[in-house]
Amino acid sequence: MLEQLDVPALREAGSSHIYPRTLEYFHGESNTDGPKHFIDQVAEAPSLLSPGRVCVLYGYGSRPTNTYRWIQDLEGIDLIWHDDFGPWYLKPLQFVAASHGGLMRVTERSALIETFGELAHLAMVELYSFRKSLLPGVIDYVRQMKWRSFIGTRIGAEDESYFCFGVDGDSTNTDLQYFCWASYGEECPDDLRQLVRGAMH
Repeated sequence: MLEQLDVPALREAGSSHIYPRTLEYFHGESNTDGPKHFIDQVAEAPSLLSPGRVCVLYGYGSRPTNTYRWIQDLEGIDLIWHDDFGPWYLKPLQFVAASHGGLMRVTERSALIETFGELAHLAMVELYSFRKSLLPGVIDYVRQMKWRSFIGTRIGAEDESYFCFGVDGDSTNTDLQYFCWASYGEECPDDLRQLVRGAMH
């Protein structure tokens, strides 16, 4: 599913997926089974919800509003913020095109798999695991920047232990259903690193 790319070269080229604390970066194409199997494994990783760490999901629009109403009622998911993605003058389009996105904290492993799959359907979603102390700053950033926020730039600039896995279920880059990527910092927990290594071609 994934192949490793050269981080210094990507950084020099200005890739938006490479942050100041990024040690290694991977991407690739997959059918439905690849991301599902990977998230199943991530949900079982001991470090994901270990003391001092948090796990969040960030949906980048392209989902209907009722998706987030459903998420709001889920046990194990704390929906922090959600709104239409786009400037105010495009808000009327929400009635004809799915455009909702949001930030949520995962508090129970069992809720991660179903929620990630729902957010990835014909849309883009990222999972981040990082130091708990950074969460208030990330929340403030998203609430201030709203649909313009790109949380990786905040987390990946401040946390050497961060872990990211993203899926674009509406990608034009591939004939398959999903374009996937993963990255982590130098102090990322080993169990999460090994999952990425295990997902390489």
